[in-house]
Amino acid sequence: MAFAPLTLTIIVALVIGTARRGRVTSIAGTRLHSLPLLIAALAVGLGVDRLDLPVPEAWAIAGLVAGVAFTLRNLHLAGMPIVGIGILANLTPLIVNGATPIRPMALVEAGMVASADLDRVSLTGLRELSSDGTSLSWLGDTIPVAAFDQVMSFGDLIVLVGLASVVVDAMVQRRRRYLPASCLASLEAFGWHETDEREGSIIDLRTEFRPLYPEDEGEVVRVFASTSANAVQD
Repeated sequence: MAFAPLTLTIIVALVIGTARRGRVTSIAGTRLHSLPLLIAALAVGLGVDRLDLPVPEAWAIAGLVAGVAFTLRNLHLAGMPIVGIGILANLTPLIVNGATPIRPMALVEAGMVASADLDRVSLTGLRELSSDGTSLSWLGDTIPVAAFDQVMSFGDLIVLVGLASVVVDAMVQRRRRYLPASCLASLEAFGWHETDEREGSIIDLRTEFRPLYPEDEGEVVRVFASTSANAVQD
């Protein structure tokens, strides 16, 4: 995926998250499972684009599969299922054609090449110009983005939308505070209620405090202590 659209998406997501009173620091508290899968997917994607790898088709497919697996391991994050759908949309034409098809005129519309030079275009990475015989060519890179001199796919756009959702949700999330079990007995005496969770205990405040004596429910009971002393007779 192009770097410029990805950067712009993250910036827009940060602005939206801030407008919704989210905090950038909350992103650091987001739980990500199987992070090595994401690292592998990114590394393989860069390798296929920049290096002369043997059997690049296999590497590219493996990288996208790792990306899909990462999204499946993190479905608890809002927007991650959308990211997974986008990756699958990019993976499908790659498996069918052995390369990502690119609509020739999209290169012209993006200002990347003149129409007279299409027959001399040399594409980097695992990409090929689509033709009438290309299967699922509409899932390839068909969308020109002249502002970035890029051509993107529907899958790329879906991934960007999902990524923006993940960032915004991570910013506005409200992490629950956990209290140690040793505090529960004291808190329950004052009307707090424990709700079991998978990790730790959540303490919820009831709307009414417990009265000091059951028979005086609804009344405020005050207890006073007095001291008296008598003179000592010799």
